[in-house]
Amino acid sequence: KRGGWVVEPVSNIDGRRTNASTTAMHAVFLDADGTGSWDALLGALERLGLGYIFYESGGSTQDVPKWRLVLQIASPFSVRSDIERAAWKSAYHTCRVVFGALGKLHGVGFDPATETSASPWFVTEKRRAEDRTRRVLWKGVKTLDLPALVRALPTPPAQEINPQP
Repeated sequence: KRGGWVVEPVSNIDGRRTNASTTAMHAVFLDADGTGSWDALLGALERLGLGYIFYESGGSTQDVPKWRLVLQIASPFSVRSDIERAAWKSAYHTCRVVFGALGKLHGVGFDPATETSASPWFVTEKRRAEDRTRRVLWKGVKTLDLPALVRALPTPPAQEINPQP
């Protein structure tokens, strides 16, 4: 993880991995660690005609699937100001909820702590030579119209709400 390729789907003014240097987002990366398989979500994205990249992440096993979904967004999502960064976080949480529900994920679904605009994503490299080859699924069709999705749905809470028993 510390020595592999890093992907950040952003426009950036100076190459530094900071929120202040990041000016626009170009994709949504969603991270699922042990909350279910990607099968239901793959079927839903196929029916919707959306393009995607699914890939297994480090430590994925048959019993505990760990994977990521990458959705390219149709137009850059500006994150130049605090207001725009807050709008990105809200849009990201909308994606977590919508695509987690479509994927029938359990628990928290997609990781709620990866909404920052300067989040690094490590591509699906092996950590050790003896590790098994990870699965990658890719289909380029329609991109996600993120502003339209956000406008069509209520804003989810930014924090997880755990009701008391």
